[in-house]
Amino acid sequence: MYMDQLSDYIISGSIIQIQETVGQGEFGIVYRGVMTNNPQLPKAVAVKTLKGFYKASDIDSLLDECIIMMSFDNLNVLPLIGVCLDLGPAPYIIMPFMSRGSLLSYLKKERPNLTVADTSEEDIILNVRKLLLSICLQVAKGMSYLASHRFIHRDLAARNCM
Repeated sequence: MYMDQLSDYIISGSIIQIQETVGQGEFGIVYRGVMTNNPQLPKAVAVKTLKGFYKASDIDSLLDECIIMMSFDNLNVLPLIGVCLDLGPAPYIIMPFMSRGSLLSYLKKERPNLTVADTSEEDIILNVRKLLLSICLQVAKGMSYLASHRFIHRDLAARNCM
């Protein structure tokens, strides 16, 4: 059933090089990887799979996620590059790697620049407010897009916003 729907998105494990772990949740793990289908231009990718003990229904859920992600086409939602079925016992979802990391890591790193309590300079306060509002709008647009496609994220958090 899944193979027919995913056939255009199947990626061979031979062109994926898994590197370090960049994040993990209760059920899944995400690695930084490199896709080498074009040796002159290797592409950084995020590689997501199941971790620990899982059931066949967990694999079905992961493949269902891939099928839903195939239709995503929005600036504020990471697209699906493909799915790899021959790297391990569970499928691997391949998505673009976001080199700046998560919104959570960005906010932590930029905290001194995003705190305006110590200044009365209106230009600085206005620019910080514009930046924070822009971030909020990008997240909201992404979630609105997902909702319009009847997709429930189930784990909206700054750590999951890239």
